[in-house]
Amino acid sequence: MPKFVLILLLSSFLLFWRLGDTHLSNWDEAWYADVSRTIAEKGNVLTPTWNGQPFLEKPPLHYWLTAISYRIFGDSEFSARFISAVAGIGTTLLAYKFGGLSSALILLSTPAFLWRARTGNLDSLLTFLIFLSAVYPSGAASGLAFLTKGFIGFFYPLFYHRRSLILGSIIAGVWFLVSYVVNGQVFLQQFFAQQGEKIGSIRFSLDYIIHLKTGLKLWFIIFFPAMYFVRKKLKNFVLFVCLFLLFLSFLQEKSTWFLMPVYPFIALIVGRWIPKRYLLAVLIIAIFQIIYFRSEYFVPDVAADEARVSIASQQLTKEDDIIYLTHYYYPTAVYYSRRKTYAVYAENPSVTWWILPKSSWGEILGGSRIFINTTRDDLKELERQFPTIRFETLFSSGDKLLVKKV
Repeated sequence: MPKFVLILLLSSFLLFWRLGDTHLSNWDEAWYADVSRTIAEKGNVLTPTWNGQPFLEKPPLHYWLTAISYRIFGDSEFSARFISAVAGIGTTLLAYKFGGLSSALILLSTPAFLWRARTGNLDSLLTFLIFLSAVYPSGAASGLAFLTKGFIGFFYPLFYHRRSLILGSIIAGVWFLVSYVVNGQVFLQQFFAQQGEKIGSIRFSLDYIIHLKTGLKLWFIIFFPAMYFVRKKLKNFVLFVCLFLLFLSFLQEKSTWFLMPVYPFIALIVGRWIPKRYLLAVLIIAIFQIIYFRSEYFVPDVAADEARVSIASQQLTKEDDIIYLTHYYYPTAVYYSRRKTYAVYAENPSVTWWILPKSSWGEILGGSRIFINTTRDDLKELERQFPTIRFETLFSSGDKLLVKKV
């Protein structure tokens, strides 16, 4: 059997096996899934929405592709994660084509890469397109990378393939113009506020080196020697990794998944440095990492209770009812409840429209048909603050509750 087919089968197994078994997790995964599902159902291609309001902070390519996935496979967790998994397979096949079997095995045994490629986030598609723009200098790939997550998609061609920026900028510019014409000033406000948020405050640290060590596991040991020995042969890739790590080190936010785009470059660098006679050793290490660290990419169903309560919210409420949360786990609640949701937990008034201060509870509880997604401790606190109000528990799962004001 050709090695290409073996890598295709192995990557497909690792990225698709039980892909839809767990509920969508809080924050980005459930958030983006709700945006994509809404596009699939309502066709609002140029004005993505979340929680019933325009959501224009990110470019739409991932949403568009995932909406197609929803149309094909239906409303499921698998649909939300399908595009990320396919992009992960594509990245692995590119690593095999340009780095050989060792590079593909290294990438497929990098727990951080597998984990992110198995979630319905933007990073796997972004990584594939950035890597594609590097190994096949293409303005189209960099333009699509921009349409996935914004200006970071231009990072590689900005230094090495500046000509490709022309086509990439045209692709980005056409979408930008159309989105502005359709959505107006609110598009500019949301998009540039979000894009600038990550670099709005500079805080240099070496946290990403620690994150890289955690993500690569044993491959981290030979990563730096490999960069040194292939620095001339793979100069552009080595410099890209260094510049990208340096850039991340100045960001205020230190999220581990920001490293996702460098993993295929690292796999290529390390794989090209290791002599072919050591392929068996690479295979043994890869098998060890895939098995031993499997809990880091086959993650437990951490959002199960929240999802079950939110599903019950959809079943036990009317379409125009509002769900109020006493906590900040709102993305999963929005996705599974399909209801307008407000999180009432802030100590002070928030500029974010769906986050309300705790002082709002008095006014909220003065209304009718009040449904609250809460925890047992938070419910006790509400009962203490409002002793004259009775609450009825409609559904519970673990520590999570759906209650109604009686």
